Amino acid sequence: MSIFCSWLDCQNFTSILAKCNDEIYYFCPYHSQSHLEQCSSTHSCESVLKNISFDKVKLTTKLQEFLNWAKDTKVKTINDYNQIMYNLITSFKKNLNSIKKIEKYCKNMIDNFARCGKIPTFFNNKTISSKVGYEDIKSEFKIIFGFIFSQCTEWSFNTLDQQKEIEKSFNLMFDLENTKEQNRYLNTFIENSKTFVNFDIYSFTYIKKDIDIPDYQGINFSICRLSLNEVFIHGGIW
Repeated sequence: MSIFCSWLDCQNFTSILAKCNDEIYYFCPYHSQSHLEQCSSTHSCESVLKNISFDKVKLTTKLQEFLNWAKDTKVKTINDYNQIMYNLITSFKKNLNSIKKIEKYCKNMIDNFARCGKIPTFFNNKTISSKVGYEDIKSEFKIIFGFIFSQCTEWSFNTLDQQKEIEKSFNLMFDLENTKEQNRYLNTFIENSKTFVNFDIYSFTYIKKDIDIPDYQGINFSICRLSLNEVFIHGGIW
């Protein structure tokens, strides 16, 4: 499935689903007609536009909420990646500067060796003799490498973490929606009866239903769902 037209380089939204032989194409109105004119195969076309079966006002409200989420997430994503880029550039500059220091250190060793047949030792100076061997030079390099790069701040990031955070934010909208729907109703029993009452606190309407339970319920027994896995129970005799 594609939300964009299958026609090459077209970024219009899909409005027609066209079955052509064993292939399925998604076209905007303009390119669906172009395809039909150019292709001699038998086609079966279907509109992706469907009528809705619930409150139009509610749909408009929800779509606006999704749009607001998209706008807010876009701004947050830009800010997050600006910070990532800043950290990345800062880390790049520090590491590059460290490599330049090592490069300069190597050139200094080569210059000294070419000039007087000797090489400088800074960190191993107290532990080696006046003549250094290859193992001494390796040890010197390891120490200087660790010393220079220890001044760099370690930093890393994973773009997958950013994607998961966006997905979590998106799914949270539906969790909040479910919570709102569950908080909408107050459930109670009529005193000393088995009659269950579901009261809509938004519309001030209720539904009564007799429940097949062993005992009559107590005084002012009521239940309200607080979240997806929490309920509040008030009153009643247990």
